[in-house]
Amino acid sequence: VSRASVSRIWETLTGYDRLKQFVPDMLASEREGQDGAAAIVHVTCLTRFMVFVFKLNLHLRIIEHPQQHTLEFEKIAGDCESLRGSIEITTDPVTHDSQINFHAMVVPNGYTTNTKLESMTRRLLVAQANAIRAKAESQ
Repeated sequence: VSRASVSRIWETLTGYDRLKQFVPDMLASEREGQDGAAAIVHVTCLTRFMVFVFKLNLHLRIIEHPQQHTLEFEKIAGDCESLRGSIEITTDPVTHDSQINFHAMVVPNGYTTNTKLESMTRRLLVAQANAIRAKAESQ
């Protein structure tokens, strides 16, 4: 949930080249090009499990739907078997707060257990969503 407007959150979220400036543990976030209607974005992040730190390197194909404030993403190369999902930014009709809804399906490489992957992914995505929310609110 955020006090920032849906438009401000959208602008912050889709500023791929700026994300590494304020998202914790994001080492790289670079728009590499275009594939038809999709943006190709390279991201490198650190994530943790207990005392261990893992580096996650992904190339994502992202289709933006700016009028609906949604985007769909899928891994086209990188450190997991598959990754796909969506992000939707909506307004709560009662409180008028903005909401960031994140949905993802991740299939790990053979060396990662589901419990470990779920913990690492949840920690990473919550931290990233909180950083995007905080940046949008501060602008």
